[in-house]
Amino acid sequence: MADDSHGEAVRTVLSQQHEIEALTQALAEVHAENAALEDRDATLSSYIDNLMQTVHNRELPVTQRATKPKNPRSLRRLLPMASSSLGASSSALSSGPSSERTAPSR
Repeated sequence: MADDSHGEAVRTVLSQQHEIEALTQALAEVHAENAALEDRDATLSSYIDNLMQTVHNRELPVTQRATKPKNPRSLRRLLPMASSSLGASSSALSSGPSSERTAPSR
């Protein structure tokens, strides 16, 4: 009976030791990834600072983000004008596929 409890204690200690080794490896990987991200962050910060300094020194205008139209349906009013300027080709397109098909010439 003492051998069984001693063997169980050894298996428990070995299992916990393997878990600690796995956690230590995972922690080392996280530290390495963190160092790489800090390096990337420093590089990008330097690039952005240099870019902003260049824009400031050249007094170039910084463009603003494009804005969406307030009402997307307002663009639909332009569709009749576009279709009328296309002429007959737009009516052929709007009527859908033709029921008569010709074989491609070879």
